[in-house]
Amino acid sequence: MNSPSIISLKDLEFGYNDQKAVLNGFSLDISLGSTTAILGPNGTGKTTLLYIILGLLSPSKGSVHILDKSQTSYSRRQMSQLIGLVPQSEYVPFDFSVFEYVLLGRAPYLSTLQLPCEDDLYAASTALKAAGLQQMRNRPIPQLSGGERQLAMVARALAQQPRILLLDEPTAHLDLGNQDRIINILRRLSRDDVTTVFTTHNPNIASIVADSVVLLNQGRVFSTGSTSSMLTHENLSKIYGVDIEVVKANGKHIVLNA
Repeated sequence: MNSPSIISLKDLEFGYNDQKAVLNGFSLDISLGSTTAILGPNGTGKTTLLYIILGLLSPSKGSVHILDKSQTSYSRRQMSQLIGLVPQSEYVPFDFSVFEYVLLGRAPYLSTLQLPCEDDLYAASTALKAAGLQQMRNRPIPQLSGGERQLAMVARALAQQPRILLLDEPTAHLDLGNQDRIINILRRLSRDDVTTVFTTHNPNIASIVADSVVLLNQGRVFSTGSTSSMLTHENLSKIYGVDIEVVKANGKHIVLNA
């Protein structure tokens, strides 16, 4: 039996100012507890889609439902408790330590001027450990490498303890070691029944982590289904516009020339 949907998007349309629509007639259901890769070339609306799910962008048409309730019925605070976001990058204007930055993930649970309690500190410490950053907890954020900053953003989102975690190109520009750390975190989230949606233009990352894949093409869902059924020569060649070879190794589909 199929799992119920935790995110349901129907007939979305969205465009920036007077530009051509980024999403056009876009519909999608994300299953509860799934790990879903949103896959497609640059400019197909992957990041825009995440921001619509989060409620930071509003579609001109269509509906967004989270847990069978209209997104508009949630307060901003409720949405922040329910959904976390790991962006591609983030400007941090202050010299927060890594621990202070991760502790910001507890903000949705605190009232104005309320100080973090023991439970908040524990959640932040646990998130640091999950991201492998315990030894860097006192290091200022500006002193981190790009890969370390990416892990810190993931840790902050983990401290938020969301039911849904959105990640925008979480492994882009990372070395193999940090890519492996992100992949292991995504696998752990799946075991913990956190619904995870991540964008990527790299089919191999989708093959390793995701149990379902959504292929985007020109602002529409080209196809969606299990990872193995989506990562084929025919599908990937069509959405990327080049001839792509896909082979199977150790039960995974590997793209050789994306």
